[in-house]
Amino acid sequence: MNVYGIDFTSRPSRSKAITCAKCQLDDDRLVVHNLQRLQSLDAFGAFLDSPGPWIVGIDFPFGQPRPLVEHLNWPRSWAQYVAHVAELSRDRFRGVLEDYKRDRAPGDREHLRLVDHLTGAQSPSKLYGVPVALMFYEGAPRLLQSAASVIPVRPNDDDRIVVEAYPAMVARALAGKAPYKPAERGDRQAAAQNMRDRIVQKLSDGSLFAKYKVRVDLRASLARVCVADADGDSLDAVLAAVQAAWSWMRRKENYGVPQDCDRLEGWIVDPVTQPSVNSSITRVRPLFRQLLANDPTGASWVSQLVQLSKSSALSDTTRSEPGIVLPALSEKRRYADPVQGNIELEHCFEFSVPPSR
Repeated sequence: MNVYGIDFTSRPSRSKAITCAKCQLDDDRLVVHNLQRLQSLDAFGAFLDSPGPWIVGIDFPFGQPRPLVEHLNWPRSWAQYVAHVAELSRDRFRGVLEDYKRDRAPGDREHLRLVDHLTGAQSPSKLYGVPVALMFYEGAPRLLQSAASVIPVRPNDDDRIVVEAYPAMVARALAGKAPYKPAERGDRQAAAQNMRDRIVQKLSDGSLFAKYKVRVDLRASLARVCVADADGDSLDAVLAAVQAAWSWMRRKENYGVPQDCDRLEGWIVDPVTQPSVNSSITRVRPLFRQLLANDPTGASWVSQLVQLSKSSALSDTTRSEPGIVLPALSEKRRYADPVQGNIELEHCFEFSVPPSR
């Protein structure tokens, strides 16, 4: 199977191109043939129109978070709201997001999709730093215009398959969370290059197979390019191809996408995200974080929440006078999450309650 991995940029040029890793998957062996540079968005569109069969993993968010779509009263289908976004100018799209965030409480300005909670990805509405919102703005309408099957937001019977990749997941699986692509000169850049070298070595030594069931064949000349590229674009393209290959091998299982994912938002394909959606990560924590951001004491919402409970263990006194949220419960501690790994987590989540006697 022809497999591609693409590291995307919203304004490609000769100096900062869209990087595409062209690969071939034979059984569990992924051979990286070359790295191509797409210097314009038209070239990216032409790639999407190229003959199949192929599968590509592309590193940008295919969709926006459901709360944003609903609050902005955008259409409630991926194809319709992406078509709506396509009608906006780039500046107008930026303005819509900035206006939305301006008067919202801290912590409630840049929403996350369900899959972003699982992977640690940035908000698809983020405009600064790494402007993934602008990557969505330029990329998603071109996916919509193509005839390809876009998983899971617009699946069809086309033999060209597009899945959303997040190369950092593969990098973390191989070498941990240390940065591998800061552009600053000096010690940090040297440390990042060492990290890229470590990732490339592990790509080739079979370390990947335990998690992704793929063996990567990356010849020495391409390995050197991946290590030398300080922006990490070359390496990210290869890592995106790994996720695409993993997804292809699970094509009979919805390409590794859980059936209960939110198809309005899109989904990142990876072994971490394949199980049925973890409600604690994707629903419980986001809901209560938003409530705490709006009112840290809980005075405006704890009572309403308690009234919704059907538990017979709650006394009439508790229902009528539930109290407030203690400040200590919003403080964070290190927590070993079985899905996300070691994270900073508020004390009110995953709190061990002793059984009643």
